[in-house]
Amino acid sequence: LRNVQRDNTLFKLRYLRAQLNPHFLFNTLNSIYSLSLQKSDKTPEVVIKLADIMRYLIEDCNEPKILLTKEIEFIENYLEIEKIRHKADIRFNVEGETEGVMIEPFLFISFIENGFKHALDNSYNNSFIYITLKSEPGQITLTVVNNTNIDIETQSRKIQGTGIKNSK
Repeated sequence: LRNVQRDNTLFKLRYLRAQLNPHFLFNTLNSIYSLSLQKSDKTPEVVIKLADIMRYLIEDCNEPKILLTKEIEFIENYLEIEKIRHKADIRFNVEGETEGVMIEPFLFISFIENGFKHALDNSYNNSFIYITLKSEPGQITLTVVNNTNIDIETQSRKIQGTGIKNSK
């Protein structure tokens, strides 16, 4: 019975990852398309970052837990793509010991994507997104701060999408 429950949990995780991957890929391909229309010199860089991300999705995320350092590398690649796409002040800081820490893959990306969605979906000219991942023994804290002008109640209603449900 325990093996059946474990297998069921793994199946659910793979199903949720399969939902996340096309969503992320779709957004990134739209970014590359936009850059190519602009004849941007940044297009090859984004293609390489996307290739690194796809390698992570295909090769590194077939287990229920992965190294936090791999997830951080994935986030950094994602943020590099976003920095090219948007004129925003994007910062990512990692605090604490991350070596050897194991987590579920894609644990943080929905929250980071929502940070972009809300920060860039307003009238501010100088959008910013500051992300901090703090690793302490037995606890990891992700903080995403942006300059949205949307009140917290409206934001909480807007973040009930697939990504947040999958993270839960």
